[in-house]
Amino acid sequence: MPEPEESRPSAPKPPPVPRRPAATVNPSVPPPVRQIVRPPMVRLSRGKVLAAAGNELLECYKEIAEAWVKAEQLLSLSHVPKEVRVLVHDFGHNEESPEESIYLGYVRLGGQWRICEVTVEIDCQNESYERAIEDCPLDVRLEMLDHFDKLYAEVLKTTKDYVPKVKDRVSKFLASLEALNG
Repeated sequence: MPEPEESRPSAPKPPPVPRRPAATVNPSVPPPVRQIVRPPMVRLSRGKVLAAAGNELLECYKEIAEAWVKAEQLLSLSHVPKEVRVLVHDFGHNEESPEESIYLGYVRLGGQWRICEVTVEIDCQNESYERAIEDCPLDVRLEMLDHFDKLYAEVLKTTKDYVPKVKDRVSKFLASLEALNG
């Protein structure tokens, strides 16, 4: 028969955990200053925001570059026989005698037809300096987008104007050759 619960011996109790004595407060010593440490996540999240903005801007750069490549491909279809420029700005003392003019041009640069920013210095015997549009600062490339329609129209006009001129000169030359063979 089982023994009654009262008669069973109980399990020994664990010894009590000693308590730390209460800290004594010394009024002459100031309490320690808590330093606020920013977790690295704060810096990373700012970095991620900046990187996201930078990546978005890089995508915009690619779109601008692709747009100018398409524009050059379009103008190359014209086979225009000479350089074409449209005025963007005149700089100088007054509008009647500018010292420098800025053009958007379709010119031969490095053996290839390129869309360029062309700077003409009036005081330097009309010397011109061409810079491929892709090498220009972003603000220049953006501003020149507004002038591309004028450049396209001028390239088209120049190309159409040359067709009768070439046909006329070639027919006169052929007639001259016929007369010489005569």
